[in-house]
Amino acid sequence: MNLESAKEILELNDNFTPEQVKQNYHRLSLKHHPDKGGNSDNFIKITKAYEFITQEKVTRPANVINLNEIFRNIIKPNLHHINKVFQKPTSTTTFFGFKKEIIITLTPKEFLEGCTKEIDQYFKLACGCEPLFCHRCRGFSLNGCEDCMGSGIIQNCGECKNGFITHSRKININIPKNSLKSIFLENTIVNLKLENENNYFVKNDKLYYNYNISLKESLIGFSKTFKDPFDFEHTITSTSIIKQNDGYSLPSKIILLFNVIYPKKLNKSVIAQLKKIDF
Repeated sequence: MNLESAKEILELNDNFTPEQVKQNYHRLSLKHHPDKGGNSDNFIKITKAYEFITQEKVTRPANVINLNEIFRNIIKPNLHHINKVFQKPTSTTTFFGFKKEIIITLTPKEFLEGCTKEIDQYFKLACGCEPLFCHRCRGFSLNGCEDCMGSGIIQNCGECKNGFITHSRKININIPKNSLKSIFLENTIVNLKLENENNYFVKNDKLYYNYNISLKESLIGFSKTFKDPFDFEHTITSTSIIKQNDGYSLPSKIILLFNVIYPKKLNKSVIAQLKKIDF
């Protein structure tokens, strides 16, 4: 979005004023509002154009700005807020852009194969009420302003926040295989995690399974059957000594991590010595 495209969407000329911006915005938003049978895509474009122009402060022509007045009435009273802005990062949840975090839990099979999930994507739409310029920062959108949270305007009705209402819509997202990395959408962060069941866990984008065996099995060997998330059965046979945390890779790209279970009758000091032995 740039100034020319925003002006075209809001039907503004080169010498537009803040009043014209508000008037055109409300006229067009009411005309294209989805609840009134308008086109939702056009409504979103109008909203983004209004956000761009108000956020970039292009609604205030340079020839009417008095720098002394700005410093005296705006900057000087808010110096302590401005200092806070430079001391630490501000929140990502602001008037013109915010991030909603959601969590999706994957099964071991979904992690290995990848999948498609339906989620709620969050975004903001204009309320339609008449916004008022913030009396503290005079609409200049100072990040340190506590009254408007850096938006430049204040709430004007009881149903919205700073003139906008949060909405959501159902969308499908593709989740890649062998990854639990977060997915960043326009206004939504999708955090992935593996379901906390059946001894599975992920490390360095690899799927592990905690496979318990007895001390006797670790010393003299064993033959067991393991069923993976795809319902395939694998025969696990050992004829040699298995140490704690030894691994065994399956064709389905699962790594069995052997966990030796020591008898409860053994003394704790004996178990500690057995764990130290390098077989």
